[in-house]
Amino acid sequence: MARSNSTSDQCDRTTHTDWRLLRCSIPTWIPPDPKFPLRGRCLSAAYVHNRFGGEPVTATADPTFSSGSRAKVCNGTGGRRLLYKGFRFLINLMNKLRTKGLRARRQMTADSRAAASKIICNKVIRSREFLSATLLACYLPMRDEVDTRMIIERAWRANKRVFVPITRKNGKMFFREIRPNTTLLRSRMSIWEPADGEFISPRALQLVVTPIVTFDNFKHRIGMGGGYYDRCFSFLRRRQHWLKPKLLGVAFACQKVAGISPNTWDVRLYRSFSEVE
Repeated sequence: MARSNSTSDQCDRTTHTDWRLLRCSIPTWIPPDPKFPLRGRCLSAAYVHNRFGGEPVTATADPTFSSGSRAKVCNGTGGRRLLYKGFRFLINLMNKLRTKGLRARRQMTADSRAAASKIICNKVIRSREFLSATLLACYLPMRDEVDTRMIIERAWRANKRVFVPITRKNGKMFFREIRPNTTLLRSRMSIWEPADGEFISPRALQLVVTPIVTFDNFKHRIGMGGGYYDRCFSFLRRRQHWLKPKLLGVAFACQKVAGISPNTWDVRLYRSFSEVE
């Protein structure tokens, strides 16, 4: 795909961007500027870095950003039909914990979120799981999630291959390789995904940096309720020793709860990281 050398041309396109547009700031949506009219939305990183010479720019989050596997809150069943009242009670309890975790995360300031994300990424980078892995998966951060770009860039410098999740409406999730020059497309679910790159089987991955909404001390996690990770890595439930890939959860300390009652289909984390532990 041909690329323009003009930054304004890059920002005018609403269908794709590249990794460099993710590197300077948390992905946020930039407000319209009369000097540089935009026909759609694009990430603010190139706007800040190129047009203002690194000067900070006020950016506002898109209030309609409410779709996608991690942007949309689901009912936690992953599309399953629950027949018993006991299950429904459990799902209601998990939804309350999910709401609590989302509220706690969104109440953090941008500065505290950035500082905590840096601490968490450094812990992951120094972990034995990261150091020994050569094939790893990591999500691209959205909205108020832990910013994982430091993990991805450190993996590239260490000659590791990095894959990011691609979700589909049928509930399936795939992993596609991302490189520094990879073009990113915004999917119908408002998730940035690689436009090209090699796919990899989830069983071939060695490490997966996993997003979390709520977690506890017993390696249980609650996501957005779509069940993508539980379905994709369901084979791990049948394993007792050879755990591959290892799911490393990353979340802020304010998202931690005393305990989570897991569903039978939930896949446990191998380890979790926050800024305080």
